[in-house]
Amino acid sequence: EIDRIATQGCSCIHRATILAKIALAFLLLASLLLAEGLIKLSLIILCLFLFFFIARVPWQCTAHLVLYPVFFASFFALTIYRGFWELGLTILLRAVGAAMTMLFLFATTSYVDLFAFISRFLPVPLVDIFFFTYRSLFILLAQLENFYRTLQLKGGFQLFNLLHNVQNVAGMLGALLVRSFEMSERMYYIYSLRGYSGKRLSSSLKKSVF
Repeated sequence: EIDRIATQGCSCIHRATILAKIALAFLLLASLLLAEGLIKLSLIILCLFLFFFIARVPWQCTAHLVLYPVFFASFFALTIYRGFWELGLTILLRAVGAAMTMLFLFATTSYVDLFAFISRFLPVPLVDIFFFTYRSLFILLAQLENFYRTLQLKGGFQLFNLLHNVQNVAGMLGALLVRSFEMSERMYYIYSLRGYSGKRLSSSLKKSVF
């Protein structure tokens, strides 16, 4: 969903250059780290909401992703609470702001542009590994969802039979592992037949942006 929003968005922020958006993200993160007081942090988060509104990013499709860092930040805030509620709330606001900043960047910039940018600073093989992993991850997640739905339809999960459920889950993960090896081998042959030699992918990514 985030990839679809990033590639099909037509707002002025989507049309901005990758350098401008990454610079904006770094400025927002720096502001969140350096800002002192709940009022300043609240104003920064309010600005982030404004950016989401300008970019026309559907908040109902992305808001749940902010809850993950908030969940873990809340544990850290509770450990250092000791009566200082402002400190705990500051940690939570910074976690929300940082999550919203990165979500804003990914929702307004396609992953191809992001990989093209980081290919300027990282070794070419490492960038290609990131690119292939990012692409394959969603394919494997879709297959895992299909396996899980198939097990449900065939009665693979029983309420009071833990051993049976564990065996079926282990079989599902094993099948997914075999499928991932098959997919990686197929992907290797496809890119080899198309002339990929370990450098051309990142070069083409750079040309598409810079």
